[in-house]
Amino acid sequence: MTSECMTFMASTKTEVIEDFYTTPEMETFPNYAIRCRLGHIGAASLNSIGELFDKNTGRVYAKNVNTVVTVDRTTRKPMLLPDWWKQKYEGLSAPGAARLVVYVLDIPEKPNHIYHMKIPWNDIDGYRHTNYVAYIRFCFDAAMDAIHNHKLS
Repeated sequence: MTSECMTFMASTKTEVIEDFYTTPEMETFPNYAIRCRLGHIGAASLNSIGELFDKNTGRVYAKNVNTVVTVDRTTRKPMLLPDWWKQKYEGLSAPGAARLVVYVLDIPEKPNHIYHMKIPWNDIDGYRHTNYVAYIRFCFDAAMDAIHNHKLS
């Protein structure tokens, strides 16, 4: 973005409609294309929107929204987007794009199952962060362990 800042991915959301999985059974196969747009621009964050759609019908089969936060290179803390950057790109943002809100879930007082694991080094970067894709694997492993131990129904 600029030489003074970096970005990190704060959240991501992917949606795929059920019809995407039945396209081989359709009489006419969709003419797929990908559209990438700038979404909501906030004070220190922005999101990008990627869509897989049928060029003939305009129907969207899959959508992904990634939110990134700008971070000061020196302090490693969130920093405001520069005004010149906002002015330059606000007109390119998708009409009606809303910020992606990921709600914090309540932690149950007594969980049904606790899964302990050691995070593999290959899932940790130099700042001791892990990639969001790794969290999906962690959740899957915990869920499978809970099923194996008859803690989930």
